[in-house]
Amino acid sequence: MSEPFRIVTVCTMNICRSPVAEELLRRSFNDAGFDDSAVLVRSAGIKVREGAPLCDVAQSLIGNLEPEGTANQVTREQLADADLVLTADRRHRSACIELEPNCAPHAFTLREAARACEFVPDSRQASVLEVVGRMNELRNNPDNQSVSNVRPSPFVPHDDDIADPHVVGFGHHGPSIQLVTDATTSIAATLLQSGTFRP
Repeated sequence: MSEPFRIVTVCTMNICRSPVAEELLRRSFNDAGFDDSAVLVRSAGIKVREGAPLCDVAQSLIGNLEPEGTANQVTREQLADADLVLTADRRHRSACIELEPNCAPHAFTLREAARACEFVPDSRQASVLEVVGRMNELRNNPDNQSVSNVRPSPFVPHDDDIADPHVVGFGHHGPSIQLVTDATTSIAATLLQSGTFRP
């Protein structure tokens, strides 16, 4: 790819869930040998206090979040440039689409995208952009016969949201960060199987 594949992760304040998703995705691609020139991952929030420090609890759980990192407000330009938008919950996805309607086909909640990845057909001959397109097709055709005979529909709208520990309580950091970890692991693995990233 002449231009990097661009991923934006989004939550409310951009201090916990979305920077964790950003860091974990970046690690996955870096570990596979792809730096920012191949995959550019950034995070932002829909209701940000500009310059707010990143969550130290999340930092302690996953380590290696940028220590000088601060919160950033998501912008229309950022969403317009993104090839994949991953949000912590459905409310964030709706806010992103309201800000930049053209991002709708490639905007998913983290858990929604991870479920879609379970059903994406063999992606080794597809580009990473085609893989994202297939994920969207699955979302728009939840009764697709290629998957319905094997598993329940991948897009029954439940359990799409990852709770905000800064709202529901600090004791939820562990479960929320684990959900982010599980989702990003699945998403990165599927994208890395695409022809774009294979030798």
